[in-house]
Amino acid sequence: MRFGPTVCMIALIMLMCAASIGEATVSNIEVSNMTSQSFVVTWMSSGFERGTIRYGTSPTSVTIPVNDVRERDQVPGFYPDSTQTHYIVPIELQPNAQYYFYVTSGGTDYYSDSGALFELATAPLSENVPVGDMVFGDVLDSNFYPVYDAIILFHFERNGMESTEMSTYLSGLSDHPSTYQLFTGAFAYYKDTSSFYTLIPDQDRIVMRAFGGDRGATGIEANVIDHYEVGHIGYINIDLSLGSHENDLDGDGAIGRGDVELIIGHIMNISSLTAQQQDRADLDNNGTINIADLIGYVNMM
Repeated sequence: MRFGPTVCMIALIMLMCAASIGEATVSNIEVSNMTSQSFVVTWMSSGFERGTIRYGTSPTSVTIPVNDVRERDQVPGFYPDSTQTHYIVPIELQPNAQYYFYVTSGGTDYYSDSGALFELATAPLSENVPVGDMVFGDVLDSNFYPVYDAIILFHFERNGMESTEMSTYLSGLSDHPSTYQLFTGAFAYYKDTSSFYTLIPDQDRIVMRAFGGDRGATGIEANVIDHYEVGHIGYINIDLSLGSHENDLDGDGAIGRGDVELIIGHIMNISSLTAQQQDRADLDNNGTINIADLIGYVNMM
């Protein structure tokens, strides 16, 4: 019996994924809200799991653990083992100092693309912290339902992507029911953190990305209005369905290996897709997740 190329590809992918079926994968590890005494680490996981980091001032002493800020602050309704969005904030750091860290998500350690520790330097100490501007709005999914605990990442850039003038990344989380409020102020530096970023109306753009786990992901760009008159940058609603592939399962906005692993795990009864994930994964609309749906996902990769 001869097998077609799609069936052979399925078998190969299943062999490649065998060691990790049922395990979550992570994506979009980012550093944001850099200050002289703190920074933020965010990422997405395809599964629902606890996230932490360990950091230190030397590659040989990365030993200080930090849990999710929502766990630290005992936010009502937040369960550390049941989230796909991870938001970690080391505090009380030294200004203008080198730090190293790695991410632990669901018991698995993650490093940079090169396999080394993540590395960064805190901003220098400054006595002239500017008054913050504000961006605010709501985060909604494809059904216009509010999304709680979505990660919002953004930065400012001047005169388009070719400009060398760009701010560091800033971030926040959507609160109940879905509202977010993001302040610039002490967080918006030029990319080299040499000084605070100064917004110039009609020249700057705000570039935003939002991640809501299996609720979707998107990207938004908008001009910065005259914030000196209105006191804030503006009200921007974020529709997570705009930038996501409609069949994305792991929340990274695209179809890839993470989605295929989730389907294989579900078919083999190693893990279970959520009701919303099953609705997205049911490509043949027969009410079950089967090999035909898996083949469809492989063809979309």
